[in-house]
Amino acid sequence: MRALHAALNWIQSLFRSRQFEREMQAEMQAHVEQQAELNAARGMTERDALAAARRDFGNVGYLQEQSRDARGTRFIEETKRDLLYGMRALLRTPGFTIAILSLALGIGVNTAMLAFMRYIFAPTQLEHPENYTEFPIQITYPTWKLIEAEPNLYATTAAYVRLNVAIEQAGRGPLETEAQLVSDGYFPIYGTRAHLGRMLLRGEDNDALASPAVVLSYAFWQRAYGGDSSVVRRTLRTSNGSVFTIVGVAPGNFVGSELRAPDFWAPLSSRLILPSANGVQGASKWLNNPGRSWLTFAGRLKPGVTLAQARIRTAGVFARSATADTGLARTVGTYLTSGSSTGLTANNATSAALIFSATIMVLLIGCANVANLMLARGVRRRREIAVRMSLGASRVRLIRQLATESLVLAFIGGAVALALSIALLRFVATSDTLHDILQPNSANVMQQLTPNTTIVVLTFIAAFVSAVASGLLPALRSTNMDLSSATRDDGAAMGNRLSRSKLRTGLVIGQVALSLVLLISASVLVRSARNALVMDMGFDRDQLLTATASTYHAAYSDVQRKEFGRLFEERIALSVNPANIARGTVPTHAFDGLLVGTSTTPRKQGRLAFASANYFSVTGIDITKGRAFTAQDVQSGAPVVVISEQTAQTLWPDTDPIGRPITVGRPVYGVTGDSAADVHVVTVVGVARDAQITKVGLIPNTLLYMPADSGDFVMRAPNPDKLIAAITEAARIVDPKVLVRVETMDDIITKQGVVQATGVTATYAGVLGLLALMLSAIGIFGVVAYAVSQRTREIGVRIAIGAQRSDVVAMVLRQGMKPVAYGAAVGLLLSAAAMRVLRVFLFGISPVDPLGYGVAVLFVGTAAVLACYIPARRAAAIDPVGAIRSE
Repeated sequence: MRALHAALNWIQSLFRSRQFEREMQAEMQAHVEQQAELNAARGMTERDALAAARRDFGNVGYLQEQSRDARGTRFIEETKRDLLYGMRALLRTPGFTIAILSLALGIGVNTAMLAFMRYIFAPTQLEHPENYTEFPIQITYPTWKLIEAEPNLYATTAAYVRLNVAIEQAGRGPLETEAQLVSDGYFPIYGTRAHLGRMLLRGEDNDALASPAVVLSYAFWQRAYGGDSSVVRRTLRTSNGSVFTIVGVAPGNFVGSELRAPDFWAPLSSRLILPSANGVQGASKWLNNPGRSWLTFAGRLKPGVTLAQARIRTAGVFARSATADTGLARTVGTYLTSGSSTGLTANNATSAALIFSATIMVLLIGCANVANLMLARGVRRRREIAVRMSLGASRVRLIRQLATESLVLAFIGGAVALALSIALLRFVATSDTLHDILQPNSANVMQQLTPNTTIVVLTFIAAFVSAVASGLLPALRSTNMDLSSATRDDGAAMGNRLSRSKLRTGLVIGQVALSLVLLISASVLVRSARNALVMDMGFDRDQLLTATASTYHAAYSDVQRKEFGRLFEERIALSVNPANIARGTVPTHAFDGLLVGTSTTPRKQGRLAFASANYFSVTGIDITKGRAFTAQDVQSGAPVVVISEQTAQTLWPDTDPIGRPITVGRPVYGVTGDSAADVHVVTVVGVARDAQITKVGLIPNTLLYMPADSGDFVMRAPNPDKLIAAITEAARIVDPKVLVRVETMDDIITKQGVVQATGVTATYAGVLGLLALMLSAIGIFGVVAYAVSQRTREIGVRIAIGAQRSDVVAMVLRQGMKPVAYGAAVGLLLSAAAMRVLRVFLFGISPVDPLGYGVAVLFVGTAAVLACYIPARRAAAIDPVGAIRSE
């Protein structure tokens, strides 16, 4: 009962503190007055009686503190007073807005990036991920059936493959989509429930299905059907005439086994009724072929089976499978993994670290700004703090008060940062860049990009940690002083140079260095992205137009494919000079998987491109030795090749390659070693100029061109972008069921992953760099302005004894730019290291690019000079008489 009574008294004291304060003061005042009356009765004057009564009673403030301690609510009451005082003090401080913005910008960018990375790297949602395994390398169908049948190993397995499928659209040409064919154990593995309708059921994956069921992804349902809820039980028809029945729509956040959801999921057996790019179709070629690897699989281990046991037993299945997977037995220990390979993994951890390191730099710069402002504010309050300490306030009590002000700053900064991050994410979610590059998995991207509870909590934790870290050291320094000099305010004495504040100078150096790293990265990457669009790639890209006809979607036979190509070329010739129409491989799309060797060199991996007789003249790839293909070479399929200059140097470094034989074949991987199949000998008839025929920025060591009278169309025209509509219409006229993609060469290069990544990285680094530069300029301005305010008397004396105002400006600029110069030196060194990490994004440019570095240094220098010049002009405008009198 005593404890309960004490608790009730404590609660009552907490919520009725004002009443207790009034009662306590009234009671103490009554005691003093009563004693004064007794003193007066003894013959003292009224004034002396009151003074004696106060002396006898003691220190009223001290006794009141003891009374508060006895109630047990002192800490809470002091914290409340500190919060109110901190709010009033910060609102009266001009730098309050700058501190809030610095903290909010730094934390807001990090919050937005954290939410964005959660969206990009979110792992597949799995129930019980501890017993989930996956094998990302393709295997054959017979091997998967053996794995599925292996006793006491997997409780459930699923095989799947992704492929492009063209579907018919009423009144329009075919639409290219991505389908994922899955076995009937696929959806049970992930425990997914349909958003609409149902998912695929067990037993639906069989060879006898006349109209296989399909489940649409949420994004495709929104994009192609406008979110129509009556889509269930409709049919979906492919260009080759296959018909599917829509049975459901997947949830918006379900992506399945990969980072991006396909447009729809269909049973694995539908592989039998869908065409492929190489024309292979039918049960004997797909399901029962022991030499065709086309499936990946995932599974749930049975209870009691460990990952190590699963690897050993799965490797045993591969070894005895008598299929092309026999050689994969040695890879099971590496590639059979537990948990989903999507999300943040070892493969993408480096990219995530680079992304976050850039945003952390902005946060550090913002924290440096807050620390500088707190330091300056602490120095301005030296006399106030000294008086408080002289009157008996402890250092711990003052540090607590200053820390409370930092917490107020943190709370407001966190709230502003959260609002800023939501606005930034809303902008990103609705931008074309996100849809062009990332191709979002669902239509509710904004919902997925909205910070969740975890990110909101992390935002405020970051705000509190940042504010406390920025304010703790200034608080410690502010309360560690000589009270005698502080009360005289000696901080305004002459000669109080900027260099004396080593901490503030160090913070400026760090801000400038980090800003320079971001700006140099952005500057060099922007030049690299521009180079990727204008640099010489070994072929004439400016006037090239390409047309890729995916005739396999319509299940064309070889005869039909050739007929379509002939009719399509005739239609193209109505818009393009026939001499400027070639067939072959689109530049940057050369094939790999070729083994190349000579009588004196071992076989090595090579690249392959096909070319018609006029391919080299149309693409602008010069023949430097020998000759190009003739029409007879192409028509007869002669065993001749044209090689690149790099290939000639690799295979015959000191010999003329013309007329030399080369053995080429398809690589075959086995347990005991690798070998080649379909080996034949070809003769070199020409050497072509090196070209980036495989991808942007890469000259392959071994590249062979072989004669062909089919393949994609490559055309030369003065204004290729103006012919896209005409060429597309020409294909529609020939056969509206054939999917034809018409693009300029510039568009193809722009869409290359590494080029897009370079542009996005440059934009990202540029935005962060400018933000960091703005924060750094604010920090430099604050430090220099504070130094000027502390040297008002000195500057006034200098002007009074004859110093020119231009000399004062030069002096302030010189001292303000000194830490900027040190920061620039540090930033240049850090940038050189950072650009070596980013060199994968560089095209035709050195990691230490003088122009890119120079532009960034110029930006930083200009911003720093402006930040120093404004307070320098104020210093030069000081009235010497007023400055001296003010002291």
